Amino acid sequence: MRLSNKLRILHKYIKKNNNIYIMGHSHLDLDAIASCLGLYEICIKMKKNPYIIINDKKHEAGVKKILDNVKGKYNIISNKDIKDKLFDKKDLLILADVNKPKITQAPDVCDKFKNIVVIDHHEKNENSCSASFEIVLSETSSTSEILTKFLYFYDIIIPKYISTCLLSGIVLDTNNFTVKTFSKTYLCAHYLMELGADNNEVQFLLKQDLDEYLLRQRVITDTEIVNKNIAIAVGSQRLKYKREEIAKIADTLLEFNHIELSFVIAKLEDGTIGISGRSIGKVSVGKILEYFNGGGDKYEAACKITDKSLREVEEELKEVIS
Repeated sequence: MRLSNKLRILHKYIKKNNNIYIMGHSHLDLDAIASCLGLYEICIKMKKNPYIIINDKKHEAGVKKILDNVKGKYNIISNKDIKDKLFDKKDLLILADVNKPKITQAPDVCDKFKNIVVIDHHEKNENSCSASFEIVLSETSSTSEILTKFLYFYDIIIPKYISTCLLSGIVLDTNNFTVKTFSKTYLCAHYLMELGADNNEVQFLLKQDLDEYLLRQRVITDTEIVNKNIAIAVGSQRLKYKREEIAKIADTLLEFNHIELSFVIAKLEDGTIGISGRSIGKVSVGKILEYFNGGGDKYEAACKITDKSLREVEEELKEVIS
């Protein structure tokens, strides 16, 4: 089905429902929060009652900046606010930047809705949601790009700051337009600038902590190259890393000559072992990390592993790759 037809159907789904609940994946990143806010504004323009479900207690730096900036301006709720609510056919749940219920902000909420729409750019698998309707475009840079196309198609004007958020989502997921970047990605970025997106503010949202940057550089220093084009880096046994930090390391490793796949293995803040994988697209990193019950697509993927050491996970990953 052509994208224009899918956008028309999405418009109809929003139009025929009164209360729209919007939810992204757990551990929100800039693309997920921007998509949620973009959908919220679309719903407001269509005179609907939108709500954004967020259960994360901690946020990465860019997401925290956005949430601090929009505090009090949006109906942001947690699953506790709706745990006893009965939803009817006029209530719609939209999953943004995620298609697997188990990795959403509130997995138990998904079962409460009769109507679910998915808007995402990650590949589907057997764990994906059984939705009433979906726009899942794995060959698109980001969910922010999909929503920008909707804004353009229906000539919807949104606040300049939300345009900035959507642009930051595109910049993040393309790693500054170096991966998953197509001609329409640039067109969407241009359109968001036309809507008032501020590139200086985008750079502010993407600013890094110096100590975290230096920590990432130490991990990169011990990178091992496997099969001439696969980079594997392992974090320190003594340290715990943020999920977004190991993702940034994996992004950085793709920037080096001949590297087509990158994996970073490290202890996460919750005590589990995390793997973040990236690929230039020739080989699906998502398929590799499915072995560890992870999720993602051919460009990026991640997983969490319990009851194993860093060394055990590293050896197991090498076996899967071989």
